[in-house]
Amino acid sequence: MGKTDKKYWIQLSLLLGFSLILRLYFYSGYVFSDDAYYSFYSLKLTGMDGLPPFAGYPVVALRALHTGLTALAYMIIGYSGLNSIFFPLMFSLLSIIVIYIIVYEWTSKNSTALLAAFLYSIIPTDVIFSTLNFSDPQASFFITLGVLYLLRGYRKNNKNYAVLSGVLFAVSMLLKSSFFYLMVLISLLLVVMFFKNRNVANVLFLSLVNFSLMMLTEGIFYHFLYDDFFHRLTVINNNYNFTYYDFFPPYSQFESFGRYLYAAAAQVIYNLKSIFLRRFYIFIPLIAAAALFLPGIRKKYSIFILWFVGLAVLFAGFTSSLSGYRPMVLKNSWYIHMLFTPASILAALVIEKINKNLRLIVLLVLFGFSIYMCYSYQSFFDFNNKKELVEYISRTEGNIYTDHHTMAGLITADIKRNKGRVNTFKEYKNSILLTNIFIYNLAEIEELEKQGFDYKSFSDFINSRCRRDTSFGYYHIFRPK
Repeated sequence: MGKTDKKYWIQLSLLLGFSLILRLYFYSGYVFSDDAYYSFYSLKLTGMDGLPPFAGYPVVALRALHTGLTALAYMIIGYSGLNSIFFPLMFSLLSIIVIYIIVYEWTSKNSTALLAAFLYSIIPTDVIFSTLNFSDPQASFFITLGVLYLLRGYRKNNKNYAVLSGVLFAVSMLLKSSFFYLMVLISLLLVVMFFKNRNVANVLFLSLVNFSLMMLTEGIFYHFLYDDFFHRLTVINNNYNFTYYDFFPPYSQFESFGRYLYAAAAQVIYNLKSIFLRRFYIFIPLIAAAALFLPGIRKKYSIFILWFVGLAVLFAGFTSSLSGYRPMVLKNSWYIHMLFTPASILAALVIEKINKNLRLIVLLVLFGFSIYMCYSYQSFFDFNNKKELVEYISRTEGNIYTDHHTMAGLITADIKRNKGRVNTFKEYKNSILLTNIFIYNLAEIEELEKQGFDYKSFSDFINSRCRRDTSFGYYHIFRPK
């Protein structure tokens, strides 16, 4: 390794150290959201005794690599909330390295590569979700790594790189189905390149073929395991039905075709606003979009333009259902996590065009804005109240009864103390012990009832036989009268 290369790696290492400190500073451990289901399901994979049945999202079981890695972390490192985020945190940091490599290989400029890696490292959505047990950072890593090898296959006309990219894309599907949108983009590009550049078309074709072979292998596995070759599609459909309120409604629910078109157009416009104007992304996608108006970037780095614009358009307007046109509903900020990679790269190329003194000011403003939005995320997820709830429970005695989602959150937040102690209300045996605690969250109950769960008896019990002791945000603590 030459002196220059050593210097570059030292700089990248410092950036990784900074990124790790930033993420650990904002570590919370639990938000009682999807992370509760992932962690709870992973606990069951470890074979831990005394856990209630899993009743969360059907798609959790489909994300086998994520829950498997979490279970592995539990078994090797120990059972704690901190250990559940070992792999999300690790893959977030690894993504920074991959982004650096992609940009350096295409620009041969260390400063540009470091800038792109830095911008990615401070996007609040990645900062926060690398400290939660969500699958998005891992899925984005394997997709980004797959793109790296796809680009290498394209530049070097190397079939082995193309094959490897397809394998990595398939691995990402075991974490989350985000690659579906990039697959559509690659497929469209393949059709165009078939008539314009057969070498590029061959690379894209090999990648998609190997991805398809991996998915075929998964289907065969599911056929022997569940007697259902299309088990992935079955689970995804069940998840749609389970959380239908999170998705754009089907055509049958509209009074007329005109109303359907109007709602679909309004949703696409909302999605575009969510991509480019959402503060949680500190406007990195909006800065990246400026590259479209800079001829130097547009011509020289058209591949990054295509990657970014293609994904943005597909996220905003492509269907999320195979049974009809239903655009994605981008109400949750983490849905477009894999867009952050091309957005960071293009934003770096744009910012690099600015005068050096002004560039430093821009970066300082973005970093300050990132810190502010990370705190906003904590407020959005109500971190403080949930932390106080967990601490309150740890100081109490007696059994705890609540809904199954809150139960999963409490057990995984303090596994040693709460396992066997926290149960769903269905396990309540009409005991009059004053040490019994009932945790009731009306918003949570209403969502679970949309999913088909019946908590009417729990609500009636709370209203007629309990008194409120204290509250932590939306979580109300009740005790028997």
